[in-house]
Amino acid sequence: MWTLQCGKPSQQCLLEEIIINFNEAVNISNTQVLAWVSELYHLEGYNIQLIPPHEGGRNVVYTCEQEGRELLILRVSFLSDRKREDYIAELEYVRYLFEHGARVSDVVSSKKSHLLEEITYEEHTFFICMFVKAKGKLLVENHYQYRGGVPLTEYYYNSGKILGKMHQLSKSYVPVHRRHHLLDKYNAE
Repeated sequence: MWTLQCGKPSQQCLLEEIIINFNEAVNISNTQVLAWVSELYHLEGYNIQLIPPHEGGRNVVYTCEQEGRELLILRVSFLSDRKREDYIAELEYVRYLFEHGARVSDVVSSKKSHLLEEITYEEHTFFICMFVKAKGKLLVENHYQYRGGVPLTEYYYNSGKILGKMHQLSKSYVPVHRRHHLLDKYNAE
């Protein structure tokens, strides 16, 4: 989010980015954003827990669990380097893949039927989205075995098949909202 700061009327206005760090984003999410999100996504009665961040993480992520209900993952994005349209393009693409049989987690629409919700608190904008939690285990949880007694090479083979299907589906995908091309944002060299 950007804000205009001006001194005297004769002075030129400066455009200044308001930066928020991860710990501030977690604090605001815990104290303000989660209450709004609970209402937006029917999460009353859910146990919502922060997932510990990994090095270089860009989002605040929570698990949302309730007995007898689908497990959900909440993503709160707080950095200003992506636009609303970038998030929407990403979520529409994931929804397309899910609807066409790719093994991806579905995007959960809010009660307003939006894939993305935007919440502004003070000067900070938070982009909110929800996913169905993927089933399965981390490889480390299974002692780096894909399945009991199955070599890890089968994991690579099956991962390749899944990526191949996603690639095939991507060829026929026609986006409603386009995300920037990687080379538009970063120097190709």
